[in-house]
Amino acid sequence: MESGPPRHSLAESGALWFAVSVVGSVGGGWLARGAVSSPTVVTGAATAGDWARLVAGLASIFLAGVAAWKLARAGLYSWLLPLAAVNLLLLQPGRAGDLRTWRLEWGVMGLAWTLAAVLVFARLLRRSDELERRLHLEGASFALAFGVLAAVVYALFENRLPELRGAWVAVALLVAWWAGYLVTARRYRWRA
Repeated sequence: MESGPPRHSLAESGALWFAVSVVGSVGGGWLARGAVSSPTVVTGAATAGDWARLVAGLASIFLAGVAAWKLARAGLYSWLLPLAAVNLLLLQPGRAGDLRTWRLEWGVMGLAWTLAAVLVFARLLRRSDELERRLHLEGASFALAFGVLAAVVYALFENRLPELRGAWVAVALLVAWWAGYLVTARRYRWRA
C-alpha cells in the first residue's frame, strides 16, 4: 500500500484547466491583437482573414474564461493566482497600446477588472472551508514577507536596476502567494 496524499487526475488537480486558460489567453490575445493591428483594418478595409482571426481570437479568449470558470466552480481557487499573474503580464491593464486607445479607458477598465477579480476571489474564499482559508492566509503571509524583502533589496540597488513597473510587483506577489500556498498545502497534505 502506498501512503501519502491521494492522487488526483490531471483535470481534478486544476493543471489541465489552468493550461487551457493560459493557452486560450495567449493565443486569443495574439490572434485578436494581430487582427486589430492589421494594416487593412487600420485603413478601414478589413479582409475576411482579419475577421476570421478576430473571431478565432475572441473564441480563444472565451475558452480561457470557461476554463477559469471551471477552476472556480471545482473549488480549485489556488490555480486562479498564477492565472491572474499570467493575465496581468499579457493584458497589462492600465497601459495604452497606441495613440488610438484612450488612457482613461484603459485605466478604468484595468481598475474595474481588478476590483471584480478581488470581489470574486473574496466571495469564493468565504465559501471555502477553514483549512482552505488557512492555506491562503499562510500563502499570503509568505507573499507579504517576500514582498517586503524584495522591496528592501530593490531600494538598496535601485540605481543599478531597471525601473520597477506595478504589473511586475503584482505578478511577483501573486506567484509568491501561490508558492506559499503550495508549500503550506504540501505540509498539510492538501490537494492543490
